[in-house]
Amino acid sequence: MPGVANPGPSKSRRETADSSSRKKVHFSSIHDAVRAGDVKQLSDIVERGANLNEVDALHQFTPLHWAAHSGSLECLHWLLWSGADATQTTTRGWTAAHIAAIRGQDACLQALIINGANLATQDDRGCTPLHLAATHGHSFSLQIMLRSGVFI
Repeated sequence: MPGVANPGPSKSRRETADSSSRKKVHFSSIHDAVRAGDVKQLSDIVERGANLNEVDALHQFTPLHWAAHSGSLECLHWLLWSGADATQTTTRGWTAAHIAAIRGQDACLQALIINGANLATQDDRGCTPLHLAATHGHSFSLQIMLRSGVFI
């Protein structure tokens, strides 16, 4: 319009909303924080006394199992560095490496291997992470394990 200064591009509601008005989600359990990939809240929950190897009631997963399941690499690293037990198994005999192999979470699987995960551990049906990656069609997970020198 003539005589009116150009105010520039219009801003959407999202852009003009005050960032402090956004609500931060607070997780009630260590498992929820890991599933969401929130390392800060994971750290805070552990600082308040949560057990790094706490098993959830529904799935019988530890936080490390959930990190491998959801692909929360940063949480997985934090848990390993903080002393989480990578040998702990689910009711099916799965370690975090088994779960990462099933889900095709290659980066998590690689981190577990680097941190000493035992890829020869068998579940309650005699399957190793290698077997499960093959069964679920995760060729890159297979490649990672084979290159690590896993015994076939």
